[in-house]
Amino acid sequence: MLALTSLAIIPFGPDITIFGYTTNFGIADVNISLLVLFAITALGVYGIALAGWGSNNKYSLLGGLRSSAQMISYELALTLSVVGVLLIAGDLSLKHIVEKQAGDLGLLGRQVDVRPGSATSTWAATWSTSRRRLTAVRPKGSGCWPPRSCC
Repeated sequence: MLALTSLAIIPFGPDITIFGYTTNFGIADVNISLLVLFAITALGVYGIALAGWGSNNKYSLLGGLRSSAQMISYELALTLSVVGVLLIAGDLSLKHIVEKQAGDLGLLGRQVDVRPGSATSTWAATWSTSRRRLTAVRPKGSGCWPPRSCC
């Protein structure tokens, strides 16, 4: 549900005028839409913590708090990766950020190097999905892999 709510502030195209009426290709045009987007996506942390608490088990509560802490740490990295884009655009409105991308931004098409933010965003988005790491295949005939994992 939160993912659908965040779609409400994302602009899908420029404003168009038909028969004298200007139409916005987005549900809502908020001046601080980037902050609203971060606030909406951060609400998912509460669901995990409350699910652990609602099970009335202390180990489930600890697991829920651990997962919430992990989500918060990756959300911090994702939030900080947007700093370069904010420096370029100079505005928190997603509509204005998209409009700034259409104009000339100076040397090599940008004023601020956004590659570190892009790398940080890719790293945080990948690891925030909580997928298992790729590990080596266990050799045949060996006990456990990695060594001492079964002791």
